Amino acid sequence: MDIVSGTDLAPVARRDLSAATDMFGAPFLTVHRVNLHTELMRPANVSQGRIEFVDGTVKHADVIVGADGLRSAVRSAVIRDPRHAELLSTGFRAFRFLVPTDKARSDSHDARGTVQNVVGIHPSTESATDAHEQMVRQFEHYDQNLVQLLRNSKDTNCLPLPFMKPLSSWTFGKVVLIGDTAHPERDHVE
Repeated sequence: MDIVSGTDLAPVARRDLSAATDMFGAPFLTVHRVNLHTELMRPANVSQGRIEFVDGTVKHADVIVGADGLRSAVRSAVIRDPRHAELLSTGFRAFRFLVPTDKARSDSHDARGTVQNVVGIHPSTESATDAHEQMVRQFEHYDQNLVQLLRNSKDTNCLPLPFMKPLSSWTFGKVVLIGDTAHPERDHVE
């Protein structure tokens, strides 16, 4: 993975991810969040484990995966301590939008896959009233290829990047917590 400067697209760092399989038992992959959610929501055909939903529906499974985000009902069900639900400010927010790869190719130097996830992290604790305009202003000093991509974006969000006190474990019996449910943190900042 190549990491480049936003101001001039000069290389900043290169991360060799080829050892991921040896270290973690699987290769380094990126997955579109919608696809991950779709797979996690597929009903399991098993006879053990139990989860009851708000509407009264009961499901049984070998493993229950808590992947319901920052305000996780699954985390609250297995950890009764309210301190582990408190979201703390990092002082950062992230502008985020998706752009079709064909569009990104015409605006930038590199694109793979079918959709590119564009995230611009910046110091701020305030909500963006006009996220698109604020994003363009925040990054207007960056490489003009990137600025043009930002100008052409649609449906820009500006989201807080909270964190939470670390949990002692991400597994609780047949429940495993993943993603923001387990460890909300400033993604790619540290």
